Amino acid sequence: MSSSGDYEVVFPNPDGGLYRIYAGRFDVLNELGTDRPVDLGMVKKLAATPFRQKDKKTQILAVLTELNEIVIAECKLDTGKTVKFSVDDDSDEPVEGVIWCASESAALLYANRVVLVGPNNVKAVFDFNDPKFESKEFKGFYAYNEVDGLRILTNDTAYFLEKVPSSTEKVFDVVSTDPSAQIMSAYQKYIAGDPGAEDVLKGVKEDAKSNLSDGIHELVKAATYEFEPDHQKYLLKAASFAKNFISPGEFNAEEFVLTLKDLRIVNQLHVPKVRKNVIVVRKDDDVWPV
Repeated sequence: MSSSGDYEVVFPNPDGGLYRIYAGRFDVLNELGTDRPVDLGMVKKLAATPFRQKDKKTQILAVLTELNEIVIAECKLDTGKTVKFSVDDDSDEPVEGVIWCASESAALLYANRVVLVGPNNVKAVFDFNDPKFESKEFKGFYAYNEVDGLRILTNDTAYFLEKVPSSTEKVFDVVSTDPSAQIMSAYQKYIAGDPGAEDVLKGVKEDAKSNLSDGIHELVKAATYEFEPDHQKYLLKAASFAKNFISPGEFNAEEFVLTLKDLRIVNQLHVPKVRKNVIVVRKDDDVWPV
């Protein structure tokens, strides 16, 4: 989908670059972008980010060249921004495919590995020969992208890769100074019987740059991304604890009640008879079921 809302069909040109069918025209793209055009050379694999009606103007293309370089290009292809970086791989194993993990990272697919790649040789490797994956008898895998992650199916296990939600990062990052992280610290002191818990929350209220109600919102939001009920309860109890230190009008209690109802529903889908791995659908974030 191009930035104008029209569909573009792109596929590798055997002589180099890409063929493109766009707005009734057929042309060849040997380079992408205008500000800093990137030469494509021979294209081995390509993949587009998942399409969503809400953010159709931000679809992105990942192109793997024969030089083991990844080209990331915005649509519209001939005028959008582009970036190119090398993929350093000590293995001679051929890349069998390119796919996106949501719209966050391109992934290279090998026979037994999935490698998420980024600039400056940043990568995360998932090797199914590694004992930690606990596959009884690995016979290959199938991967497909979704709007919020990458699903990987082996012969006996299903995996789902996604970017850590921002609310979860705010709460649990060891260097986070977000009000939600401070609330969590105060709650941990509280359940440990430490009288300093109230002082932490009072400090948040007195800090002009912090907002206790925003921290409560992030805790409630983080709970909606958790699969385990115990983790959900832990976050919601911390949020409930902090509510005692604000006036009723400072936080929308309906958000808390609706989240509890939503979590009850999705948790019922996690029981063995159903086995549906879903998270709460948040309309404001346009997050689809997993």
